[in-house]
Amino acid sequence: MTRERAAEIYRSDYWLPAGCARFPAPIAIAVFDAAVNQGVGAAVRTLQAALELPQDGIVGPKTVALAQRMDARKLLADYLARPRP
Repeated sequence: MTRERAAEIYRSDYWLPAGCARFPAPIAIAVFDAAVNQGVGAAVRTLQAALELPQDGIVGPKTVALAQRMDARKLLADYLARPRP
């Protein structure tokens, strides 16, 4: 597999479905890593738990808006401290 093909897979299968481009950098990287290792749904549900939102595993407008409004460092700490669903 080429480096370009691997990058394409990471982008299309993990980065985009997990909505990473819509989050501040620290949380985007953590969500991306979790999406690769535990699956997109688990990564998003963990983020939603850290945001104290219903955990449906879908990156919707409420998840994005709240993640963008929160202090990125606090959100990252809360995210990393959560057990994975």
